[in-house]
Amino acid sequence: MGIYAIIYSAVFTAYGFPLVPRTIGILQPLLLLISLALIRLLASQLLSEQIQTAATQASLPIVLIYGAGNSGQQLAASLKAKGESRVLGFLDDNTSLHKARIAGIPVYSPQELQTLNQQNQITDVLLAVPSLSRSRRNAIIKALSHSRIAVRTLPSLTDLATGKVSESDLRELDIEDLLGREPVAPIQELLKANITGKNVLVTGAGGSIGSELVRQIWLLAPKNLILVELNELALYSINEELISTADINSPSVILALENVLDKASMLRLVKTHKPHTIFHAAAYKHVPLVEANAMTGLRNNILGTLNIIEAAHSSQCNNVVLISTDKAVRPTNIMGASKRLAEIAVQSFANH
Repeated sequence: MGIYAIIYSAVFTAYGFPLVPRTIGILQPLLLLISLALIRLLASQLLSEQIQTAATQASLPIVLIYGAGNSGQQLAASLKAKGESRVLGFLDDNTSLHKARIAGIPVYSPQELQTLNQQNQITDVLLAVPSLSRSRRNAIIKALSHSRIAVRTLPSLTDLATGKVSESDLRELDIEDLLGREPVAPIQELLKANITGKNVLVTGAGGSIGSELVRQIWLLAPKNLILVELNELALYSINEELISTADINSPSVILALENVLDKASMLRLVKTHKPHTIFHAAAYKHVPLVEANAMTGLRNNILGTLNIIEAAHSSQCNNVVLISTDKAVRPTNIMGASKRLAEIAVQSFANH
Protein backbone atom coordinates (compact mmCIF):
# COMPACT_ATOMS: atom_id res chain seq x y z
CA MET A 1 0.00 0.00 0.00
CA GLY A 2 2.94 2.34 0.76
CA ILE A 3 4.58 1.71 -2.61
CA TYR A 4 1.21 2.07 -4.37
CA ALA A 5 0.49 5.36 -2.55
CA ILE A 6 3.90 6.83 -3.52
CA ILE A 7 3.52 5.92 -7.20
CA TYR A 8 -0.15 7.00 -7.35
CA SER A 9 0.44 10.37 -5.65
CA ALA A 10 3.61 10.98 -7.72
CA VAL A 11 1.68 10.47 -10.98
CA PHE A 12 -1.08 12.86 -9.87
CA THR A 13 1.45 15.46 -8.63
CA ALA A 14 3.69 15.28 -11.69
CA TYR A 15 1.12 15.16 -14.46
CA GLY A 16 -2.30 16.06 -13.04
CA PHE A 17 -5.61 15.47 -14.77
CA PRO A 18 -8.15 18.05 -15.89
CA LEU A 19 -11.09 18.47 -13.46
CA VAL A 20 -9.50 16.07 -10.93
CA PRO A 21 -8.06 17.63 -7.76
CA ARG A 22 -4.43 16.70 -7.04
CA THR A 23 -5.45 15.72 -3.43
CA ILE A 24 -6.97 12.55 -4.89
CA GLY A 25 -3.41 11.26 -5.08
CA ILE A 26 -3.40 11.19 -1.26
CA LEU A 27 -7.09 10.50 -0.47
CA GLN A 28 -7.57 7.50 -2.78
CA PRO A 29 -4.68 5.39 -1.35
CA LEU A 30 -5.80 6.36 2.16
CA LEU A 31 -9.43 5.29 1.52
CA LEU A 32 -8.23 2.09 -0.16
CA LEU A 33 -6.05 1.32 2.86
CA ILE A 34 -8.98 1.83 5.27
CA SER A 35 -11.30 -0.30 3.09
CA LEU A 36 -8.83 -3.17 2.86
CA ALA A 37 -8.21 -3.04 6.62
CA LEU A 38 -11.95 -3.15 7.34
CA ILE A 39 -12.50 -6.07 4.93
CA ARG A 40 -9.64 -8.03 6.52
CA LEU A 41 -10.96 -7.36 10.05
CA LEU A 42 -14.46 -8.47 9.03
CA ALA A 43 -13.12 -11.64 7.38
CA SER A 44 -10.99 -12.38 10.43
CA GLN A 45 -13.97 -11.95 12.75
CA LEU A 46 -16.20 -14.22 10.67
CA LEU A 47 -13.58 -16.93 10.26
CA SER A 48 -12.60 -16.90 13.95
CA GLU A 49 -16.26 -17.36 14.94
CA GLN A 50 -16.57 -20.30 12.56
CA ILE A 51 -13.35 -21.86 13.85
CA GLN A 52 -14.46 -21.35 17.47
CA THR A 53 -17.90 -22.82 16.75
CA ALA A 54 -16.31 -25.82 15.03
CA ALA A 55 -13.92 -26.32 17.96
CA THR A 56 -16.78 -26.05 20.46
CA GLN A 57 -18.88 -28.51 18.46
CA ALA A 58 -15.96 -30.94 18.35
CA SER A 59 -15.62 -30.86 22.14
CA LEU A 60 -19.33 -31.41 22.84
CA PRO A 61 -20.60 -34.85 23.86
CA ILE A 62 -22.06 -36.67 20.84
CA VAL A 63 -25.51 -38.19 21.32
CA LEU A 64 -27.96 -40.24 19.32
CA ILE A 65 -31.72 -39.98 19.87
CA TYR A 66 -33.64 -43.24 19.68
CA GLY A 67 -36.97 -42.33 18.14
CA ALA A 68 -37.52 -39.84 15.30
CA GLY A 69 -41.09 -38.99 16.30
CA ASN A 70 -42.41 -35.78 17.84
CA SER A 71 -40.73 -36.41 21.19
CA GLY A 72 -37.37 -37.10 19.53
CA GLN A 73 -37.62 -33.99 17.34
CA GLN A 74 -38.52 -31.77 20.30
CA LEU A 75 -35.64 -33.22 22.29
CA ALA A 76 -33.23 -32.58 19.40
CA ALA A 77 -34.43 -28.96 19.18
CA SER A 78 -33.94 -28.54 22.94
CA LEU A 79 -30.41 -29.97 22.79
CA LYS A 80 -29.53 -27.72 19.83
CA ALA A 81 -30.89 -24.62 21.60
CA LYS A 82 -28.89 -25.33 24.77
CA GLY A 83 -25.74 -26.15 22.81
CA GLU A 84 -24.51 -28.62 25.42
CA SER A 85 -24.66 -31.72 23.21
CA ARG A 86 -24.26 -32.49 19.52
CA VAL A 87 -27.01 -34.65 18.03
CA LEU A 88 -25.37 -36.96 15.51
CA GLY A 89 -28.65 -38.42 14.34
CA PHE A 90 -31.81 -40.35 15.11
CA LEU A 91 -32.10 -44.11 15.52
CA ASP A 92 -35.49 -45.48 14.46
CA ASP A 93 -37.00 -48.88 13.75
CA ASN A 94 -39.08 -47.46 10.88
CA THR A 95 -37.19 -48.57 7.75
CA SER A 96 -38.93 -45.93 5.58
CA LEU A 97 -37.12 -43.21 7.56
CA HIS A 98 -33.62 -44.66 7.21
CA LYS A 99 -31.20 -42.40 5.29
CA ALA A 100 -33.76 -39.58 5.44
CA ARG A 101 -33.22 -36.27 7.24
CA ILE A 102 -35.55 -34.71 9.78
CA ALA A 103 -34.85 -31.05 10.60
CA GLY A 104 -31.45 -31.56 8.99
CA ILE A 105 -30.60 -34.53 11.24
CA PRO A 106 -30.02 -37.93 9.55
CA VAL A 107 -31.99 -41.03 10.57
CA TYR A 108 -30.11 -44.31 11.02
CA SER A 109 -31.06 -47.91 11.62
CA PRO A 110 -30.40 -49.18 15.18
CA GLN A 111 -28.15 -51.84 13.60
CA GLU A 112 -25.75 -49.05 12.58
CA LEU A 113 -25.10 -48.02 16.18
CA GLN A 114 -21.87 -49.98 16.55
CA THR A 115 -20.40 -48.48 13.35
CA LEU A 116 -21.49 -44.95 14.31
CA ASN A 117 -19.94 -45.38 17.75
CA GLN A 118 -16.62 -46.52 16.30
CA GLN A 119 -16.52 -43.51 13.97
CA ASN A 120 -17.75 -40.81 16.37
CA GLN A 121 -17.26 -41.98 20.00
CA ILE A 122 -20.90 -41.51 21.03
CA THR A 123 -21.38 -40.70 24.71
CA ASP A 124 -25.15 -41.20 25.14
CA VAL A 125 -28.18 -42.72 23.51
CA LEU A 126 -31.33 -40.86 24.53
CA LEU A 127 -34.57 -42.87 24.44
CA ALA A 128 -37.31 -40.57 23.17
CA VAL A 129 -40.15 -43.05 22.64
CA PRO A 130 -42.35 -42.53 25.74
CA SER A 131 -45.28 -44.44 24.22
CA LEU A 132 -43.35 -47.74 24.08
CA SER A 133 -44.48 -50.66 26.20
CA ARG A 134 -42.16 -51.56 29.04
CA SER A 135 -41.27 -54.90 27.46
CA ARG A 136 -40.27 -53.21 24.17
CA ARG A 137 -38.30 -50.54 26.05
CA ASN A 138 -36.53 -53.29 27.98
CA ALA A 139 -35.64 -55.05 24.73
CA ILE A 140 -34.17 -51.82 23.29
CA ILE A 141 -32.14 -51.16 26.45
CA LYS A 142 -30.83 -54.73 26.35
CA ALA A 143 -29.81 -54.30 22.71
CA LEU A 144 -28.08 -51.00 23.47
CA SER A 145 -26.21 -52.48 26.43
CA HIS A 146 -23.87 -54.39 24.08
CA SER A 147 -22.49 -51.09 22.75
CA ARG A 148 -21.39 -49.93 26.25
CA ILE A 149 -22.93 -46.49 25.68
CA ALA A 150 -24.74 -44.66 28.46
CA VAL A 151 -28.53 -44.71 28.04
CA ARG A 152 -30.88 -42.05 29.33
CA THR A 153 -34.61 -41.99 28.83
CA LEU A 154 -37.63 -39.71 28.81
CA PRO A 155 -40.42 -40.41 31.30
CA SER A 156 -43.63 -42.11 30.23
CA LEU A 157 -46.15 -40.44 27.92
CA THR A 158 -48.37 -39.65 30.90
CA ASP A 159 -45.58 -37.71 32.60
CA LEU A 160 -44.90 -35.68 29.43
CA ALA A 161 -48.54 -34.84 28.67
CA THR A 162 -48.36 -31.45 30.33
CA GLY A 163 -45.76 -29.80 28.07
CA LYS A 164 -43.05 -30.00 25.46
CA VAL A 165 -40.11 -32.32 25.70
CA SER A 166 -36.80 -30.81 26.78
CA GLU A 167 -33.37 -31.98 27.89
CA SER A 168 -34.38 -31.45 31.52
CA ASP A 169 -36.95 -34.27 31.16
CA LEU A 170 -34.20 -36.81 30.55
CA ARG A 171 -33.32 -39.07 33.46
CA GLU A 172 -30.96 -41.93 34.14
CA LEU A 173 -32.31 -45.46 33.82
CA ASP A 174 -33.76 -46.90 36.99
CA ILE A 175 -34.58 -50.47 37.96
CA GLU A 176 -38.15 -50.19 36.62
CA ASP A 177 -36.83 -49.53 33.10
CA LEU A 178 -35.19 -52.97 33.15
CA LEU A 179 -38.34 -54.72 34.35
CA GLY A 180 -39.91 -56.91 31.67
CA ARG A 181 -43.42 -55.83 32.66
CA GLU A 182 -45.32 -52.88 34.04
CA PRO A 183 -44.58 -52.31 37.75
CA VAL A 184 -47.32 -53.36 40.17
CA ALA A 185 -48.26 -50.49 42.46
CA PRO A 186 -48.76 -51.42 46.12
CA ILE A 187 -52.30 -51.25 47.52
CA GLN A 188 -51.97 -48.64 50.22
CA GLU A 189 -55.06 -49.81 52.14
CA LEU A 190 -53.51 -53.28 52.58
CA LEU A 191 -50.18 -51.81 53.66
CA LYS A 192 -51.83 -49.54 56.21
CA ALA A 193 -54.17 -52.18 57.67
CA ASN A 194 -51.72 -53.58 60.24
CA ILE A 195 -49.40 -50.56 60.52
CA THR A 196 -51.09 -47.15 60.55
CA GLY A 197 -51.93 -46.04 64.08
CA LYS A 198 -50.64 -49.31 65.58
CA ASN A 199 -47.58 -50.50 67.48
CA VAL A 200 -45.13 -52.16 65.08
CA LEU A 201 -42.00 -54.09 66.10
CA VAL A 202 -39.13 -54.80 63.70
CA THR A 203 -36.30 -57.18 64.56
CA GLY A 204 -32.96 -56.76 62.78
CA ALA A 205 -34.03 -53.14 62.29
CA GLY A 206 -30.51 -51.95 61.40
CA GLY A 207 -29.78 -54.56 58.74
CA SER A 208 -30.05 -54.11 54.99
CA ILE A 209 -33.59 -55.54 54.84
CA GLY A 210 -34.73 -54.46 58.29
CA SER A 211 -33.70 -50.83 57.79
CA GLU A 212 -35.62 -50.60 54.51
CA LEU A 213 -38.66 -52.11 56.24
CA VAL A 214 -38.34 -49.46 58.94
CA ARG A 215 -38.22 -46.67 56.32
CA GLN A 216 -41.38 -47.94 54.62
CA ILE A 217 -43.24 -48.51 57.91
CA TRP A 218 -42.24 -45.01 59.08
CA LEU A 219 -44.01 -43.52 56.02
CA LEU A 220 -47.22 -45.41 56.91
CA ALA A 221 -47.51 -43.59 60.27
CA PRO A 222 -47.57 -46.28 62.99
CA LYS A 223 -48.38 -45.22 66.54
CA ASN A 224 -45.12 -46.58 67.97
CA LEU A 225 -42.18 -48.14 66.15
CA ILE A 226 -40.11 -50.58 68.23
CA LEU A 227 -36.68 -51.26 66.72
CA VAL A 228 -34.86 -54.41 67.89
CA GLU A 229 -31.20 -54.68 66.87
CA LEU A 230 -28.09 -56.35 68.31
CA ASN A 231 -25.61 -54.10 66.48
CA GLU A 232 -25.28 -50.80 68.35
CA LEU A 233 -24.00 -48.76 65.40
CA ALA A 234 -26.68 -50.07 63.04
CA LEU A 235 -29.42 -49.22 65.54
CA TYR A 236 -27.97 -45.76 66.11
CA SER A 237 -27.71 -45.11 62.36
CA ILE A 238 -31.31 -46.01 61.50
CA ASN A 239 -32.57 -43.99 64.46
CA GLU A 240 -30.58 -40.92 63.33
CA GLU A 241 -32.02 -41.32 59.84
CA LEU A 242 -35.57 -41.36 61.22
CA ILE A 243 -34.89 -38.35 63.44
CA SER A 244 -33.68 -36.36 60.42
CA THR A 245 -37.09 -36.78 58.72
CA ALA A 246 -39.26 -36.54 61.84
CA ASP A 247 -41.93 -33.89 62.44
CA ILE A 248 -44.59 -33.24 65.06
CA ASN A 249 -46.81 -36.05 63.68
CA SER A 250 -44.08 -38.68 63.47
CA PRO A 251 -44.48 -41.87 65.50
CA SER A 252 -42.57 -42.55 68.69
CA VAL A 253 -39.46 -44.69 68.23
CA ILE A 254 -38.44 -47.19 70.91
CA LEU A 255 -34.90 -48.53 70.62
CA ALA A 256 -34.16 -52.02 71.95
CA LEU A 257 -30.53 -53.09 71.86
CA GLU A 258 -31.40 -56.77 72.27
CA ASN A 259 -30.57 -60.20 70.90
CA VAL A 260 -33.47 -62.30 69.54
CA LEU A 261 -31.77 -65.37 71.07
CA ASP A 262 -32.53 -63.94 74.53
CA LYS A 263 -35.97 -65.48 75.04
CA ALA A 264 -36.71 -63.67 78.30
CA SER A 265 -35.83 -60.29 76.79
CA MET A 266 -38.06 -60.90 73.74
CA LEU A 267 -40.95 -61.98 75.97
CA ARG A 268 -40.55 -58.91 78.19
CA LEU A 269 -40.23 -56.58 75.18
CA VAL A 270 -43.38 -57.87 73.48
CA LYS A 271 -45.44 -57.88 76.69
CA THR A 272 -44.31 -54.35 77.57
CA HIS A 273 -44.97 -52.66 74.23
CA LYS A 274 -47.79 -54.93 72.98
CA PRO A 275 -47.07 -54.70 69.23
CA HIS A 276 -49.95 -55.26 66.86
CA THR A 277 -47.57 -56.42 64.09
CA ILE A 278 -44.07 -57.91 64.24
CA PHE A 279 -41.71 -57.98 61.25
CA HIS A 280 -38.98 -60.52 61.96
CA ALA A 281 -35.96 -59.63 59.80
CA ALA A 282 -33.19 -60.55 62.26
CA ALA A 283 -31.22 -63.36 60.64
CA TYR A 284 -27.81 -64.31 59.36
CA LYS A 285 -28.12 -64.41 55.57
CA HIS A 286 -24.60 -64.30 54.06
CA VAL A 287 -24.17 -67.85 52.77
CA PRO A 288 -20.36 -68.23 53.11
CA LEU A 289 -20.39 -66.88 56.69
CA VAL A 290 -23.24 -69.16 57.76
CA GLU A 291 -21.58 -72.14 56.07
CA ALA A 292 -18.39 -71.41 58.03
CA ASN A 293 -20.35 -70.91 61.28
CA ALA A 294 -23.12 -73.45 60.87
CA MET A 295 -24.21 -73.79 64.53
CA THR A 296 -24.31 -70.04 65.07
CA GLY A 297 -26.38 -69.58 61.91
CA LEU A 298 -28.82 -72.35 62.81
CA ARG A 299 -29.22 -71.09 66.37
CA ASN A 300 -29.81 -67.48 65.32
CA ASN A 301 -32.15 -68.16 62.40
CA ILE A 302 -34.22 -70.95 63.97
CA LEU A 303 -34.18 -70.33 67.72
CA GLY A 304 -34.38 -66.56 67.21
CA THR A 305 -37.54 -67.06 65.15
CA LEU A 306 -39.02 -69.44 67.74
CA ASN A 307 -38.38 -66.89 70.50
CA ILE A 308 -40.17 -64.17 68.53
CA ILE A 309 -43.25 -66.21 67.64
CA GLU A 310 -43.54 -67.67 71.16
CA ALA A 311 -43.35 -64.16 72.60
CA ALA A 312 -45.96 -62.99 70.09
CA HIS A 313 -48.21 -65.96 70.95
CA SER A 314 -47.97 -65.34 74.67
CA SER A 315 -48.98 -61.67 74.25
CA GLN A 316 -51.72 -62.43 71.69
CA CYS A 317 -49.94 -60.66 68.83
CA ASN A 318 -51.38 -62.49 65.83
CA ASN A 319 -49.58 -60.62 63.03
CA VAL A 320 -46.06 -61.92 62.62
CA VAL A 321 -44.29 -61.52 59.26
CA LEU A 322 -41.15 -63.59 58.73
CA ILE A 323 -38.69 -62.20 56.20
CA SER A 324 -37.46 -65.34 54.47
CA THR A 325 -35.41 -66.03 51.30
CA ASP A 326 -35.74 -67.78 47.96
CA LYS A 327 -32.93 -70.07 49.12
CA ALA A 328 -35.43 -71.70 51.51
CA VAL A 329 -37.47 -73.16 48.61
CA ARG A 330 -35.04 -76.01 47.86
CA PRO A 331 -32.32 -75.62 50.48
CA THR A 332 -28.83 -76.57 49.30
CA ASN A 333 -26.91 -74.88 52.12
CA ILE A 334 -27.11 -74.25 55.87
CA MET A 335 -28.50 -70.74 55.47
CA GLY A 336 -31.35 -71.87 53.19
CA ALA A 337 -32.15 -74.83 55.44
CA SER A 338 -32.21 -72.65 58.57
CA LYS A 339 -34.67 -70.24 56.94
CA ARG A 340 -36.84 -73.14 55.76
CA LEU A 341 -37.02 -74.43 59.33
CA ALA A 342 -37.93 -70.91 60.47
CA GLU A 343 -40.78 -70.91 57.92
CA ILE A 344 -42.02 -74.28 59.21
CA ALA A 345 -42.00 -72.93 62.77
CA VAL A 346 -44.10 -69.88 61.80
CA GLN A 347 -46.50 -72.01 59.74
CA SER A 348 -46.89 -74.44 62.64
CA PHE A 349 -47.85 -71.66 65.06
CA ALA A 350 -50.22 -70.18 62.44
CA ASN A 351 -51.97 -73.54 62.02
CA HIS A 352 -52.43 -74.10 65.73
